[in-house]
Amino acid sequence: MNSAQFINSIRSRVKVIFNSFRGYVNEAKESRRFSYEIIGWKENGDIASDQIIVQVIGTSTCIKITPLEIYKDDQWIKGFSPLAVKTISTLAVMIQNAPKYKLMLQDFRNSVEQEILVLRSEENNDFIRITATELMKHFNIIENLSPEDAFRVGVSYGVGDILREREMIENLNK
Repeated sequence: MNSAQFINSIRSRVKVIFNSFRGYVNEAKESRRFSYEIIGWKENGDIASDQIIVQVIGTSTCIKITPLEIYKDDQWIKGFSPLAVKTISTLAVMIQNAPKYKLMLQDFRNSVEQEILVLRSEENNDFIRITATELMKHFNIIENLSPEDAFRVGVSYGVGDILREREMIENLNK
């Protein structure tokens, strides 16, 4: 290898290193474009009250805030990187779609036709005692159950409806 080849080899290596450094500098500049960064997650018992820990970039200031609060405020959203916005949006949608009622008890003591359901509101922990037949009139409650609980309620109502229909047919045949 002569001296010209050696110098060209060093120049090409310097270019590679310089281009890599330029990429790191651009990446650092890009990260400073955003005002906030997600640095953690604080669980508070249920997903709706869990909080994201946000750091204000360039300071040691940290803020605890729910994903829904960030999601609903355009000024907050604008301060995050696209990846952070994706994370916040996913969490906010999960929170909004989380079941608001939970089936706690199915009571068959009287009969299947008069089954009593006990539901708990996830928002305020109130209990609702209702029959499957009455619950069918409250679609807003059914759509706020988990898919599994809604299925159980539907099966209970269906079985009760079949038994009521069978009873009506037997009474007509008498």
